[in-house]
Amino acid sequence: MQTQTLTTSLSEINQKILSSLHLNSTIQELLLYSIEIDILNPGEELAKTFRDFPLLPGVLIVKQGKFMNMISRVHFLEIMSHPYSLELFMKRPIKILLEALRVQSFIFSGDMTIRDATKKSLQRPTEVLYEPIIVDLSNQKYAVADIHQLLMAHSEIHELTTKKLKQAYNELEILTNLDGLTNIYNRRYFNICYEQEWQRMTRKKEYLSIIMCDIDYFKQYNDYYGHLAGDECIYKIAQTIKNSIKRSSDFVARYGGEEFVVVLPDTSTKGAIKIAEDIKDNVKKIQIPHKKSSISEYISISLGVATIIPKVDIPSHILISMADQALYTAKNKGRNRIEISQKNL
Repeated sequence: MQTQTLTTSLSEINQKILSSLHLNSTIQELLLYSIEIDILNPGEELAKTFRDFPLLPGVLIVKQGKFMNMISRVHFLEIMSHPYSLELFMKRPIKILLEALRVQSFIFSGDMTIRDATKKSLQRPTEVLYEPIIVDLSNQKYAVADIHQLLMAHSEIHELTTKKLKQAYNELEILTNLDGLTNIYNRRYFNICYEQEWQRMTRKKEYLSIIMCDIDYFKQYNDYYGHLAGDECIYKIAQTIKNSIKRSSDFVARYGGEEFVVVLPDTSTKGAIKIAEDIKDNVKKIQIPHKKSSISEYISISLGVATIIPKVDIPSHILISMADQALYTAKNKGRNRIEISQKNL
């Protein structure tokens, strides 16, 4: 058994574990995660844990050291994407969040073979098919196994020859990277790919630009038109932003709530501004009515643009902060506008 309290990349799993597996290997031979948070702690502690460890599949929820349940990253991000979730859950005990999620637990014995565990996992209901697995290690000890790891381990032990299993793995890859509401990339994908682009532009010594976008007066829209209309609005804006970028190297992700981020490798400030203008104009063209907006009869967006040539001695989060500050400036200056970061490094 190997338990892990931090995140571990799939490549590390391959190196350390997959090569040693055999036909009768059990779940407890996989790399497991054992981060615990007490059920009475505030939800913001759970948010911080997922933010600090981008590949962590789930967190064990305990009460005075006794295991209660598990909250997965997917479920947590999904509920946090709903309007008002931050106000409802961040400062309140995790117990409230757990009750709202209505988590259906699937606990597998640690001595179950990987083959049997994979088969049993794929028989779960569709809505929880790709949830992490709770592993009972006996003696009141529990851990979390990532379904990615389980499928990869099964593939190593016994090649995925059945069509169903291959399809499940492909669907899992898509589901893991896409936001359920908007069908664009999610925050997890952004975290991983943004770092990759930062490193790539560092090596190339070329510009990297990002655009932060936020829907203007979305809370008022949501309050007036209702949550279903709010979800539809977010979807349409997401697709409009996605369709506004043309190069395969560029991508857009849902950053959280009604906020989106566009990543533009090999793009100068001038090029990023042009794309930001296209996004703003295209959002205007779809004419989503917004009677509660103070600046337009239709939905509008504010955008913050930032550009940098990444360097080894500059932390990658700097560019995000620059774009976020530019977005903040755009909102303070009246919204429905583009602002450019003026920070020089």
